[in-house]
Amino acid sequence: MPWATSSLSTQSIADVDESRFADYVAAPAYGVSIAVLEDLKDALDLSDLSECWSDMAGVLLWVALTAGAASHKIDDYALKKWFRALAVRTSLLLCFEHPEAIHATYLKMSRIVEALSNSGGEDVVDNLPDGSKAADF
Repeated sequence: MPWATSSLSTQSIADVDESRFADYVAAPAYGVSIAVLEDLKDALDLSDLSECWSDMAGVLLWVALTAGAASHKIDDYALKKWFRALAVRTSLLLCFEHPEAIHATYLKMSRIVEALSNSGGEDVVDNLPDGSKAADF
């Protein structure tokens, strides 16, 4: 079992940095902690982004769009720009194979971001401007 020999299995509870845990639980439920986005960027940097995850480019696009939407109201411009650039790069790769799907995805995501901006963090499942549901995304 390759997963049984991971570094996490040998790490003791005493080695865990509790200050990082506070970053995740201190943020309000509707907000986003910048530490989560920074950790996500670091994890993506460790993966092979040279070919946008090849056959998994759609998953990478979803991650980039979701993180980009989550970073919509943070002050770290470089982090926002990084997720936007990743989404554009991945969508350019995918748009030649799936142009309608990529276009529809960007339209739906812009509506979700608009609804989140107008709601102030409330539940927006039934509040999209066009009447559609976020779950349909």
